[in-house]
Amino acid sequence: MACLVGFTVNLITVAANSMKWKSQRSLQTCDKIVSHLAISRGLYLVSVIFRISIFKFFPRLLKNYIFLSILYVLNMFLFHLSHWIVTVLCVFYCVRIVTYNCALCVFLRSRISTMVPWLVTTSLIMSLLSSLPLALKSINLYLVLQIIFFISIL
Repeated sequence: MACLVGFTVNLITVAANSMKWKSQRSLQTCDKIVSHLAISRGLYLVSVIFRISIFKFFPRLLKNYIFLSILYVLNMFLFHLSHWIVTVLCVFYCVRIVTYNCALCVFLRSRISTMVPWLVTTSLIMSLLSSLPLALKSINLYLVLQIIFFISIL
């Protein structure tokens, strides 16, 4: 139930920002980050709902190791992606709020709007890299299980 409520809230956020973008032909930087966050959280919640539904209505798929591996790697990727985008949002707000006059703060404050697309892309790459070990572990474990299966047949 909580997943459906969360998905609905994220869907409303994306719809509101889409209508704002359609009427104004542009979005503020914080609205872009919030839209990316809502999309990533919405996709994560859809994957959780999908996983729960599959396990409840199709328990025989629990025996399919490839399907489970793909599902867990996808969940891990979307989970890390949403956390990295939250980090980008926090950095954006911190840079906007800080009133220090050091050279780095002034540089970041003047360039943060142009850096956000690169930060979101970096968050995508970082989440992909952080879910990659799980994918490699799943592939290796699958190969080991296949070898054990073939040895047991002989």
